[in-house]
Order: sequence, then structure tokens, then C-alpha cells
Amino acid sequence: MSNLSEDVKKIEFVEKILPTLIVEHNEEFKDYEVVSCRGELNKSMDGFMSDIINVELTMEGPDDDEPKTHFIILKIMKGDKNFRELSKATLQFSNEIFIYKTVLPTFKKYLKDNNAKLFNPDEWWTPKVYFADFGLFPGLSDGVETILALENLKMSGYRMGPKIDLDEAHLRLMIKNIALYHSVPFAMRIRNDPKHKEMASKLSPFSFLSESGEELSSYGRLFRVGLERLFNLVEKDSRYQFNETFVSDVKRLKEKHFDRFMHLMETFLKKDDVFSIILHGDYVRNNVLFQYDEPTGFDNPKSIKMFDFQEVRFASPVIDLAFFMYMNIHYSIRDQLWDSLLKYYHDTLVESVTDILKCSKTDERLKPYSFENFLDHFAKHAFYGVPVCLHYVPWIACSEEECAQISHWFETDMNGEEFHKITQICGGEEVDKRIVSIVKHASEKGYMKVF
Repeated sequence: MSNLSEDVKKIEFVEKILPTLIVEHNEEFKDYEVVSCRGELNKSMDGFMSDIINVELTMEGPDDDEPKTHFIILKIMKGDKNFRELSKATLQFSNEIFIYKTVLPTFKKYLKDNNAKLFNPDEWWTPKVYFADFGLFPGLSDGVETILALENLKMSGYRMGPKIDLDEAHLRLMIKNIALYHSVPFAMRIRNDPKHKEMASKLSPFSFLSESGEELSSYGRLFRVGLERLFNLVEKDSRYQFNETFVSDVKRLKEKHFDRFMHLMETFLKKDDVFSIILHGDYVRNNVLFQYDEPTGFDNPKSIKMFDFQEVRFASPVIDLAFFMYMNIHYSIRDQLWDSLLKYYHDTLVESVTDILKCSKTDERLKPYSFENFLDHFAKHAFYGVPVCLHYVPWIACSEEECAQISHWFETDMNGEEFHKITQICGGEEVDKRIVSIVKHASEKGYMKVF
């Protein structure tokens, strides 16, 4: 956990150094004068791996009648050197900086150059970027840091949606958004544009395994506690009745893969010559903001912005889809909406790709991406989202007090008994129901036949 002296140092960095960085790295602010800058740690938005600081930067340009205040969200890595190494934080955050500095601007230019309907300079997938870089920042620390300063979209009416369960309107908006985002790298891939391959090669591989084949300990621990809760529910909890296929699938998962689970997860990240693209990597309700007609309530979401690309990968688009669909579709409507949402994703993707490429839907180059081929590919990769949800659902669906305990023990002693204990009971019966429903759905869909 961050201490008081570290917090003071971060605020001093924000107020004394960040304004100069923003002015020097933005052509639009070239002749601007900084009037004031104020920073405040935002504990309510404190991320699992990052500190969030609200920034109010007031500047005046040569043509301004009066100073203008820019509302900014600053994201900085949290944790000491040991925590960052265990969680691969530096790798993840440097990849995120690369997305904001290079990939997204390249995508935007590609859409503009191809006169795509998707291009709209006033509407983009992400908040405006004020500053994004990684390296040494004297005044903040002696080591490598990542600094990401984004527009605070709260001022434009964007806010978090429902905590975990989304209705069909929210789900379709999320599906449409990620399909449109995916359509750009897919179009580049189909056209054999070297920029896509070049950008993918510059992403630091975020693997579940080390170069020597050892499992990444922090993620291994998270998956292990999630799976242990599942196995206890299936093997020891009399509240649930399971069919033979489900029990067999779970038993096979435990016997074949529990002791080397990261190796199974790594198989879902293998590159292929058809579907691998630059992803978001952590696409879920927590990492998007919705805009509504009304200042309160969640009726009629009309727009969406996404952020948090730190788990970006070059892999199957199913990585983005399966996690959010299992996480944010309540078990009471999952069967009803699942197939139609996949069809909506594919229809939106193809519509946008054909517009970018200026080709018809019967173009020979699109045959590998037929709906049938997509469903087959989805089925082979969909289980990826299951274990991610098994460890993540308890964090999100439990009480605020329990979540604070999980976060504390994760940061301070993730391998200790206290972390294990709280992850097995937090959220109670409702979390148990969610965990069971996710795995049952994957079993019924045949997604567990791939291992």
C-alpha cells in the first residue's frame, strides 16, 4: 500500500513537473502559460495496480480571453519493486503507453486515409491523451515509471455503468464498440499492411509463462484461488446438483491442468495466421465509461469510451469477448443473449471491415472470416474468459469491505493464508452462484472440450 511520503511525492510531481511535460509534448499548448495545477489522489478510483490522481490544470493561451481549466486523470504504477516484478507491472504499463502513443494514432490515421465511416475526429474510442510516456522521471522516483495523463471524461457526462451486470442495451454498445475497434487491425491484416505486423512486434509479449517456461507467480496465484473455490463448490457443496458432463469437465480440468494451469492459459494466446490482431486485452465493464441522457440512473446509454490497455496482446479477438461476456452478462439472461450478441459482433465487424477496405462482403479475402469460421474459432478460445472470471468475480461482486481486504492482502502478501481465506468466502452465496453458472455455461456450450 502507498504510504504518506510516497503520496506527497506524487502530488508534488503532479503540481510541479507534470504541467511542463504536458505543454512540451502537445503542439496545441506550445505557447500556453500554466496558471495553476492541483492534484488529489482519487481513492475511489484506486486501481489494483495503479494510483489514480485527479488533476486540475489551468492554462491560458495567446488567443484565450481567460484561463481554461483542463480536468485530467493521471495514472501511475503503484507498488514497490518486488510487487512490480511479480505482477509484470512495468511490462504491462509500458505496453499501454505504446497503445496510446503509437497504435491508436496509427489506427486513426488509417481510418482517415481510407475514408472510413468509422473515422470521426470528434468521436474516438478513448479519452484525449495529454501525456503518455515511460522512463525515468526525476522527482517521482529513482526507477522506471509510466505516466499516463488522460482527459477526465466525467466533465463530458461519462461515468461508470452498473457495477457488474449489464442489460442488453449496455451489452450491445460494448459489443459494437469492440467490434469496431477490432475491425481496424483486421482490415490491416487482410490487406497485409506492414504497420500492423510492425506494431504487434513492438508489443512486449505479456505471457503467463517466463522465457524458461515457469509460470508467472502472481497470475498463477489468482487463478489457483479462483479454481479452488470452484472445485470446493463442485466436490463438497450439497446446495448444487450437477449433470455428469459438467462434473466430468471440471474433474478433467482439475486433474489435467490445475498444477500447470498457466500452460493451459498460454495455449489460448497462441498466434494464428487468420484471427490474431492487436487487442484491448482487458475489455470489461470496469474499463469502459458510458454516457447517458440523464445525470443519474443507467437508462439509455448512448456512447462509450474505453481505457486500461495494460493487458494488451496480439492474439485472438475472443480474448476480449469471452472475458467481458462471462463477467457482465448475468446468469439469468446469459442463455437468452449469448448467441445473438456473437452474431451482432460478427455483423458489425464485417460491416466495418468492408467499409474500410471498400469491398463487398463476398470478397474472397473475407472467406476465412465467415460467421461459421468465427464461431468455430470462438469455441476453441472461449474458455479463456472462464478462469479470469473465477478469480475476478469475487473482487467485484463482494462488499466494499471485503474488496478492500482482498486488495490489501493481494498487494502485501498474495501467497499468504489471509489472501487465500478471503478469496474463498467473499461475496457468499451470490458469488458462488455466479462462479457455478459461468462454468456450467462453458460446459454446456462445449467450450471445455478443447482440453
